[in-house]
Amino acid sequence: MRGRKPTPDRVKELLGMTTKHRCNCKPSTTGPPPTRPPWLDGTAGQVWGEVVPGLIAAGLISRLDEVVLCGFCQAASLARMAQAILSAEGMTVTTSRGDTRKHPALSILKDMLILVRQLGSELGLTPVARARLVGHASTPADPLDEFLQGPATTIAFPQSTDTPNPQE
Repeated sequence: MRGRKPTPDRVKELLGMTTKHRCNCKPSTTGPPPTRPPWLDGTAGQVWGEVVPGLIAAGLISRLDEVVLCGFCQAASLARMAQAILSAEGMTVTTSRGDTRKHPALSILKDMLILVRQLGSELGLTPVARARLVGHASTPADPLDEFLQGPATTIAFPQSTDTPNPQE
């Protein structure tokens, strides 16, 4: 696909871009939320528990996204496992001939991090997507901002009779 990826309509709603010409005119993500499949291993299930509730609360996913979510969780799980192996065994291994080579888990970690980034981008989990949502999240209003941007009202001050009229 060429060009910029389309932003999901729900993200556009959160950003305040709800005009008709900006709509992707695609089906919304209404429907039942995804359920965690029983075959996800422990770490992938933990990733599911960390990521999915926030996506459901934001209205960004439905049951149709379950397969992509499972792939994301599995890739994140494998990346964590590869990182644990590298932490325990180091970045290099010695071959049977005595040569030092990079650990095979480095390639696995690299591939899984690329997959996590790609799938996370599809699901709206990249840092850029989060920054867009956080930047436009509703925050408590500052009273000074409300005053400065509030409706223009005319304040009438009562005329004092003690001040001399310069026209007299």
